[in-house]
Amino acid sequence: MKSYIQDGTQIIYTATGAVTKDVPVVLGGRIFIPQDSGVSGDKIPCLAKGVVEVDKVGAAFTAGDKVYWDAADAEVNTDDSNPDAGYVYEDAASGDAKAKVLLEAWS
Repeated sequence: MKSYIQDGTQIIYTATGAVTKDVPVVLGGRIFIPQDSGVSGDKIPCLAKGVVEVDKVGAAFTAGDKVYWDAADAEVNTDDSNPDAGYVYEDAASGDAKAKVLLEAWS
């Protein structure tokens, strides 16, 4: 019996509203990165794992820091009341506008 479908680097998300390419969407308490833009009902491929570059403001991060997605501010930060984003992949200075993040692995 064949049961393998794919390697799990992407999911297919049926949009429930407008989706913008590269702006994280939150599903099940973690973020996924849309690879296309779309509207409600569209099936959008989203990255589920890997290293991505996302917006950040202010804070400096060290590789390995746990970060979370703040949808209200459209950035990653260390506020654990937000959905899991993953782990900082490479140090980011406080003046950097972006952070490289290793998406939280499936559990």
